[in-house]
Amino acid sequence: MSVTRKNFEAIFDRGYLPDYLFCDAYIGDGIYALGENWGLIIECDPIPYAGNMASEALESLFTATRTSDDWYMSLMMYASPNIKNIVDEFVAHKSSGTTNIDDDVIRELFRQRGKFYLSHTKKSLFSMFDSRIRNFRLFLSVIIPMHSRDVDDEISNIKKAKNEIFGVLEPAGFTPRVCGPETYIEVMREILNVETPDFTYNPLKSISAQIVSPETRLKILDTGDIDINGTPHRVFSIRDYPREIALFQFGELLGSFKENMKQIPVPFCVTLNMRLPDRLKMKDKCTAKAAFTTYQFDGNPAGKYIPALHKSYQQHQVAMELYDKGKMQTPLQLSLWVRGDNQSHVDYLGTQIRNMWQTKSFNIVRELDDASFPTFLSMLPLNYNKYFEKHLRRTEPLFSSNAANLAPVTSDWKGKGRPFMKFVSRRGQLINFDPFESDGNYNVCVVAESGKGKSFLTNEMVIACLAEGGKVFLVDVGRSYEKLCEEIGGEFIEFDPDAKNIVINPFSSAKIDIDGNLHPSEYELLIPLVGQMLGINLYSSNSHEQQTEDAKLAASLIEQAIYVAFKKHQNDTCWHEVINELFNLENERAKKIAITLHPYSKGGRYGRYVNGKDTFSYEKDFVVLEMDTLEQMEDLKGMFLMMMIYRISQDIFLDFERPKMVILEEAWDLMRQQLSAAFIEKGFRRFRKHNASAVVVTQSILDFFSSPVTQAIWQNCEWKLMLGQRPEAVEQAKQEKKLAIHDYFFDQLLSVHTVKGKYSEVMVYGSSGIVIARHIVDRYTYYLYTTNATDKKLIKQIRSQQNCSLRDAISFIIHQEENAHIDEQIQQRETIRNLLKGINKREAIKYLSEDEEEGEYERT
Repeated sequence: MSVTRKNFEAIFDRGYLPDYLFCDAYIGDGIYALGENWGLIIECDPIPYAGNMASEALESLFTATRTSDDWYMSLMMYASPNIKNIVDEFVAHKSSGTTNIDDDVIRELFRQRGKFYLSHTKKSLFSMFDSRIRNFRLFLSVIIPMHSRDVDDEISNIKKAKNEIFGVLEPAGFTPRVCGPETYIEVMREILNVETPDFTYNPLKSISAQIVSPETRLKILDTGDIDINGTPHRVFSIRDYPREIALFQFGELLGSFKENMKQIPVPFCVTLNMRLPDRLKMKDKCTAKAAFTTYQFDGNPAGKYIPALHKSYQQHQVAMELYDKGKMQTPLQLSLWVRGDNQSHVDYLGTQIRNMWQTKSFNIVRELDDASFPTFLSMLPLNYNKYFEKHLRRTEPLFSSNAANLAPVTSDWKGKGRPFMKFVSRRGQLINFDPFESDGNYNVCVVAESGKGKSFLTNEMVIACLAEGGKVFLVDVGRSYEKLCEEIGGEFIEFDPDAKNIVINPFSSAKIDIDGNLHPSEYELLIPLVGQMLGINLYSSNSHEQQTEDAKLAASLIEQAIYVAFKKHQNDTCWHEVINELFNLENERAKKIAITLHPYSKGGRYGRYVNGKDTFSYEKDFVVLEMDTLEQMEDLKGMFLMMMIYRISQDIFLDFERPKMVILEEAWDLMRQQLSAAFIEKGFRRFRKHNASAVVVTQSILDFFSSPVTQAIWQNCEWKLMLGQRPEAVEQAKQEKKLAIHDYFFDQLLSVHTVKGKYSEVMVYGSSGIVIARHIVDRYTYYLYTTNATDKKLIKQIRSQQNCSLRDAISFIIHQEENAHIDEQIQQRETIRNLLKGINKREAIKYLSEDEEEGEYERT
């Protein structure tokens, strides 16, 4: 007997919906009591671009030996709009750091960002297409029949099964973890109440009774749609499956990796329900059916001309072959529900979903009134059991290999580590990017053509590090960061070659060992620094880099001279003393080196910049080092850059606690100087040990492949952030195998783009993940980062007129914008009303529909 709509409506009207939720109590370790069954819930990370490894792991899971027959297993992918905990953690984390610059401006930025993210869970980020922020969650639940009165023995067996499941899922990248009652109730309440009211888990009360809020009202409409607190839901099931589909292809049905219009931008859920029978029993049944079908087919001379009989014969022959290969048939149900803003919206979404699924040869059918609500309930974790299987009759017996490729386990990479920076994926997944979360180094390469959002992204990295209580050094050519530095109270250092008080002397801050000698670690950068002065590549004697015999001799002689000079003068050592010690070595090669270094002696043309007490100092936690004034002095620029990096490194190496970031903007110009590039590459290798990240910003991927040294810089950057690139540059990188990525991702990289004023896309690529992300900022961030002269002038005027802080000035502008927008919306509605009073109703309806597409009525 089927379960009808009226039955369910009557049940709910009497307040007994919890009777159709079977979870009684939490035992522990992810195990639940479900009346006559046991339950187990595991939350996993969705797999980005899931492929063969994931499908093989799932098939292994489905065919594993079990302690009893007829387990019920469900895989539920839920696009949750509930990101409050994620956002709260993000804002709290970014508000905890303390620096000696304007922390209030930075904290306000992340408060505004948090509000921005939360507001766009219910409305689109853009007017061009619907895109909302979600968190994709994956739950694996298992229902296991009770067979023994020995509860301890049963629980022990379930724990063993849980450990085996973890052993299968962990290597495939699912990151399984036990789902406790707080998480289970939170997700169930969110689905069945639409909102997520606060609750406190009560272990003395039935879990099912803690899920549905007393205020929740649910209606099953005549169309089969389910109305929960005024929000419509539409339920679908799959009736016919494609002959063949890969897990990666199936993942596209949860949202396209590439196309904006092929997304499901609202909350939705896809669940694969399965009964896992005993393999040998199923094989015996299949063998009997195959034998009977063969008898019918062989015994009927016209059998091959009867399509149904011929098809059945072929299917059973294939089935027997698959059983012989260790496969197993499992009855499965694949269903989906989607939540719309209103009835017309859910109609549109229903059409969109059917079109998407039909392109992959699925026959997806809308559930009608008798079955929509029970199907909806069957999709919930720990809910699909033998009663739903019997009454719904939605199962299709498919083999385990097919089932593995129909699992809803694919979504976008969420990132790892601390909430350092946030991006949004094309599907709306909130992504965490933390360069300091890496088993390798913390260095970053940023590549972006002009106008692709490079400056905004670099600004974001600066602010993100400062919000952690970190320290940022930014070397720039072109004054791009002068305004930001000024506005947040940083320190802007400009090098004027004509100034008389500039001295950069690395010996002034050099470390001294316990014997009073120069610390051995200092030579690692000092020797390459002298190499820059000489115009050759040099490395210290304990370096593993390959050098010519002449270079090794030169490095050894320079080390001797530095050692003796520092022994005599300690931190008062200058390059002049080092040159003198080279002369004193009474070695012809040493004397030639000393003569070559003459420009850096006290009488040389660069002597005044490098001899004497070091005056290169800074007090602030954000320091911009502007090289613009040295643009026409290539030799001096290279030397100054290396001196600065050396001095910055000395300070970085003194502090292990705070995160530090050294950013080289427009680094392509510096990397053309191979000696500078070699020095940079050598220095960057040491950063990880001192909680420091080096960020190299260039315009093209190909900049990193101009020489072995620049390629080494690329390889020593764990993270690659690639914004919009010229197609020919991407194609060249692909043909020459510059990037160790699959051809598919080259195609994805070609699709990375920027929409001015809306977002910049970036391919985030590291050893732990790859994703196309969008850097989307709120209005507060825009006004802080913008280099637009008109906007900057407006901020300056308001600060002057209002005598207020930068934070208050930006907040004032945003408030004015919001008021103006509301006034505009009111005027639009008034225009619509006036049009409706007249004869041109068609024009009014057109005007109204255009306005609705903007999705801005909520604010009016």
